[in-house]
Amino acid sequence: MMKMIPSNEKTGGQAKGVFEKVKWQVSVFINGRLAVLPVGEPFALEGLKGSVDPFPAGEETMAHVLSLKSELSRTVPFKIFVSHRFQGTASNLVFVSPVKDVLFHANEHALFISSGMMKGKSICQSGALPCGWTGMDEFRRGILPFSPIRAGQIEGVFSLESSIAPEETVIARFWLIASKNHDEKELLEMDERMKNGGKSMAGKKG
Repeated sequence: MMKMIPSNEKTGGQAKGVFEKVKWQVSVFINGRLAVLPVGEPFALEGLKGSVDPFPAGEETMAHVLSLKSELSRTVPFKIFVSHRFQGTASNLVFVSPVKDVLFHANEHALFISSGMMKGKSICQSGALPCGWTGMDEFRRGILPFSPIRAGQIEGVFSLESSIAPEETVIARFWLIASKNHDEKELLEMDERMKNGGKSMAGKKG
């Protein structure tokens, strides 16, 4: 039975400015079960060991890297779910851009973009969901309900999906980028740079 780990909302010193109101969470879905991962400390679950740690990417970017090492004797599929929501703001809007493989988040303070990379691939599923989305029946099967745009008390959620072989180490990176000028073009250019930096990060043995 997988242990449910309480959410750790530390950002490794990156929670400042427009990121101060961000509540975020990263989870692993494997063998039909969900585990919320701690940040900045090692974890072990379902034959996997790893950690989630911040990495520097500039003042306008809150970025993290997840490392997973398999101690299993078989190859297994798994999914990483990453969610972001903003607390204490008068209005929140999330909308999905499947063409760019990103989610846009907007409030009165800034425009944001979130995405990630794992084994050279970007996000698979994404949605603008109400708070408490982890209790939805679809999510218990590893599926995000179709919801491309939503406003109010909401979260932007996306998945990174792959499989992990015995002794393989998989690296996933995910980020939230801010533009105080609400510049969509600037955000997309920064997101593309982050993705280009992650396309070579594939799984490895040992």
